[in-house]
Parts: sequence; structure tokens; C-alpha cells
Amino acid sequence: MSDFDTQLDNYMEIILRVGLNLQPGQTLRIGAGGGVALDHAAQVRQLARKAYDLGAGNVQVTWRDLETQRMWFERASAQALESFSSAQVQVEQELIDQHAAMASLAGADPDAFATVDAARMGVAMKAQGIAMRPVSAQIMAGRVPWVVAAMASPGWAHKVFPDKTPDEALSALWAYIFHAVRADTPDPIAAWRTHVDQLSTRVAALDRHHFAGLRYRGPGTDLTIVLPAKHRWIGGGGKDSRGIPFVPNIPTEEVFSLPQRDGVYGTVRGTMPVLLRGTVVDGIAMRFEAGRVVEYAATQGQEALKGLIETDEGSRYLGEVALVTDDSPTFATFPLYSTLFDENVTCHIALGKAYAACLQDGDLMSVEQLAAEGANDSAAHWDFMIGSPELEIDGETADGQLVPIIRNGAWRLG
Repeated sequence: MSDFDTQLDNYMEIILRVGLNLQPGQTLRIGAGGGVALDHAAQVRQLARKAYDLGAGNVQVTWRDLETQRMWFERASAQALESFSSAQVQVEQELIDQHAAMASLAGADPDAFATVDAARMGVAMKAQGIAMRPVSAQIMAGRVPWVVAAMASPGWAHKVFPDKTPDEALSALWAYIFHAVRADTPDPIAAWRTHVDQLSTRVAALDRHHFAGLRYRGPGTDLTIVLPAKHRWIGGGGKDSRGIPFVPNIPTEEVFSLPQRDGVYGTVRGTMPVLLRGTVVDGIAMRFEAGRVVEYAATQGQEALKGLIETDEGSRYLGEVALVTDDSPTFATFPLYSTLFDENVTCHIALGKAYAACLQDGDLMSVEQLAAEGANDSAAHWDFMIGSPELEIDGETADGQLVPIIRNGAWRLG
């Protein structure tokens, strides 16, 4: 096989064995989270073939066509945009009840919906988010194994490398992906075991210190984040409801937890352009009081950002805080226009729903109990990047002492 074929095969192995930890007889769902774009048909077939080779009982694929989806956003009636199929929710619930492994494949053209009215798209995405909230909560809580991975496409490649020819751009993007996910190493599975162990060491250090809060200082950023009393850190994956380990993001370089819903104060500045519902959002600036976004702006994509923040009351609060260093294979000096990769390049925070697993015994709590412990709830969850070499992050102890966590993009906490 060529180097490309070998690395693509390695990548498929990583998705199935590391990301999902697919078990014999288990159903694999490809296209979770809205379907997989037709651009990725060849890779989907290869992934399905390898899944069967690894003992999958059944492989189900949900497709989406970007052209007809754009037509729907542009031409569907207002009533259609505001509704969401209960039958689709039922299908998702049945797969969860079967303990299916859920694979979402990103990588479609980031500009596929660039001409769509942000307000119309926001209405549709809000309806979907609300309808799918019970399903999303189970997946985010790790009831079943799930993974988000990405496949290169011509449109995405052109967005990332606009100065290259189409073939050069596609090759460059695949090369970046293979390196970022360690598919270009001699033993990718062993490399991932080592990497997961390193993230687990960082998690252990953060849990051992059990900081009362975090302090962020950098250009345009002066932010204090209070952490809930029962918070815990996650990194390198988790375990599903049957105790099977899995890694939900390929790649993953973050360790993350949740803020106290009403405990975020100060200002923060975004440091990378990011994709939101098909729109590039850049130049983000926000100010928080008692956890709530009270001022926000963007130099690009302001309407998309407004639509996200106005999804519901919870979308005005943070649900995630994530720490990422610059010494990983994902590091890039250019935007990837893919949340999956951008969030693993640098530190980020997320508006919207918190992960229940970031609270001790959170997976066993009701929505009301999670709220009482400080977790935010929302139909939305959207990451945006705030890291830079100039950003300093400290942990704040209960008695107000500051302990360095990240300096100059490097991990400092022991």
C-alpha cells in the first residue's frame, strides 16, 4: 500500500479501536449527529468494512446531501424550520437503548451554508437542539460510546489552504489530519495509549489540587471562572455505561471540566476564527457578570453568534472550560475551520450545556440535581478558542493563592 493508504487504514483503526473501542456484536452507527456528507462515501465504506472485520454486528449509515440541506434552510416554510421529526428522535433513542457505538464524521465544506440566512438556520438548529436534548444528554453523559472524527474534503481543503491547487490542498489537509491523529506513527495504537496516559496525568494533577477557580490573563482577556465544589476533570476519554473505555474526540488534546453556572466574571477574547452553523465567526469578545453573557460582539459572523446566544437562557452561560497546550501534533498556526481540530489546537471555553460527567456522580443526577450543583443546561453547546502564547492560566486555591497551570503554551502544573 502507499503511505496514504497505510495512514488512512491506521486512521480507521484508531477511530474504531481507540475512539469507540468497538465491541464484538455491537451496532455501529456512522453519521450520528445529523448524517455524514456524501463527499465521504469512500471513507465511510472503508470504515464500515473494517468495523465488520473487527466484529461489528451491524453497521448503519445515515447520509446527508449538502445541496438539498441548503435548499431546505433557504426554501422550507417557517413552520417546517421550527419543527423536528419525533420519529428521528425515536430512532436515535432506539440506537442508544441497543448500546450502539456512535460515529460522527466531520469535514464537509465549511462554506456549504455560507449564503444561508443565519436567522433561518438558527431557528432550525434551535428546534433540532431542543427536540434532541434528551438524546444528547445521554450521549454527553457517556451512556454509549461515541466519537467525532473528520475526513478531508475538497471544499474544506480549499478553505484551509486557499493558495494551493485543489490536489495540493487536499493532500496537505490529509497530511495534517494523519499527523494530528498519530496515524503517521509506526504503532498508532501504542502512541495513543501513551498519549491517553499523559492526559490522565494532567487530570490527576488538577483533581489533586481541586482548585476553587481559574484565572485567565492575556490580550483582551481578564476572566475569573469559579469551579463547582464537586467538579472533576476529564481528559483522554472516559467509560460508557458498561464500563468500556472510549475516546470521544479523535484527535483529543484537552483536559476539561465545567464552570459554576453563575461564577464567571470578566472579559474574554476569541483568538481564532471558528465555524458556527455554517458561518465563520471571528473577532469574538464577551463580558460576563455572575456567569451570564451581558455583552458580546464579533467582527465577523455577528448574526450567527447572536442566534447561538439567544437559543435559550442556558446558551448565555458557559458549560465547559478546556485546557490545551501547544506541544501536540494538532498544533497549527492557521485556522482549521473545524471545531474538532480547532478546539484541540488551543485552550477554549464553550457556551451552553455542561457535561454531567464533569461532576462527581453527575451521571447519576437529574437535570434538577445537576443545576443545584452548578451545572449549566441548554439545547446548545459551542466551543470557541481563547488560547494564545500570551495567555496565562492559574488555578486559584480556596484561600486565594494562584498556582500556574499554563505559561507560554506549556503545561506547568505538577
